[in-house]
Parts: sequence; C-alpha cells; structure tokens
Amino acid sequence: MSASFIVIVVLASALIWNEVSREVIKDKGHNEKEGLGVKVLTLICAGTLLTLILTISLLQDLLNNT
Repeated sequence: MSASFIVIVVLASALIWNEVSREVIKDKGHNEKEGLGVKVLTLICAGTLLTLILTISLLQDLLNNT
C-alpha cells in the first residue's frame, strides 16, 4: 500500500477512536440500561476495521522487508 494511503487511514482511525472516547465519556452519565447507542457501535466497528487494515499493512511491510 502507498504511504499516502496509510497516512490517510491512520488519521481517519485516530479521529474515529477519539470520537468513540468522547461519546463513551458523554454517555457515562446516562442510565447503563440504555446501552452505548448505535452511533458508538458504528464508530467502534469503523475504528476496528481501520485498525485491522493498519495491522495487516504493517505485518505485510515487515514480512516484505525481511
């Protein structure tokens, strides 16, 4: 993968995980029975997907350079 693509994925991932932490902190004062909400679950899924892409890219880069 190109370096610019990786930089974009890193920035997007950081922004998503930052938003997840804000939403969780904001929802902490609410009743726990309500759950985290659809927005937080969507952000967590997107953040996990981007983190998986970064991990695979890193492992491929490490294996190709050995």
